Order: sequence, then structure tokens, then C-alpha cells
Amino acid sequence: MSNPNDAGGTADPRRFKLLPIENLNPEQRKLYDAIRSGPRAKLANSSASKPGPLGGPFNVWIRSPGIGDCVQRLGEEIRFRSSLPSKLNEMAIMITARFWTSQYEWFAPPLRTSAANSSLGMGPRCLTDKRVNRSGQRGTRECRPG
Repeated sequence: MSNPNDAGGTADPRRFKLLPIENLNPEQRKLYDAIRSGPRAKLANSSASKPGPLGGPFNVWIRSPGIGDCVQRLGEEIRFRSSLPSKLNEMAIMITARFWTSQYEWFAPPLRTSAANSSLGMGPRCLTDKRVNRSGQRGTRECRPG
């Protein structure tokens, strides 16, 4: 959707504008640095690995650094230090994302789907079915984990 006040027609679709790094207060900067130096920064398509302001959920978390730090540490534990085998962990993340209609998990540039493709061995058609809540190819070789 474009902004009629935007002469160039390139309105930012985000609900929350990105916070420029130079405008962060000390608590926000500490959280910014923690996200940038953590395991998410090693994922090629994560907004934590890209230079500049943090996008995705990090952009919201950084606005309330006390809560944001708790949420990011919890997410880091679940995603990167789970006691579940990686394939099962990835499947649990996908099921939870589907249940709660978590758009970020499905549409973050191919972060989730490429991880699922590689770790679960699921084909793109099966992942699309799961994203849009279709039963699709359930039970076929393409949709079985591993």
C-alpha cells in the first residue's frame, strides 16, 4: 500500500519504522549489540546479519530493551540450544508458526523455508501447503521429515 504523501511511491510497509543506530539509547544499543553478536548474526538471511538498523521482530524488541532482551534470549535458547534434534526442533518451530499464524517465520527471506528444506528434507510445495494451512501432500515422501 502506498502513502499518498510519499512523492516517490515507495512507502515503507513496516508497522514500526526502523530505529537508526545513532538514535539508540544505551540500553537499546546493548540489546542491538547482543543480537548482532549472537548466533542469529551467523544466519545469512537474518536481519541480524545485515548492516544497519535491525528489522523483523528485533525492530520491535529494541523499543523495550528489558523485555526485548528476555524475548531474544528465550528465542536464542529455543532456536540454537534446544535439546531436540535439529530436524524435530525445526518442525516444532514450523508447527508453532502455523498455529499462531506467525508471518515472520514464513516470510523472512528464505530463512525458515530454506532451513526446513535442508534440515527436514521437505519440498517447497509441502512447505507452502503448511504455510497456508492446507493438508496438501501429507503422507507423501515430499512431506515427511527426514
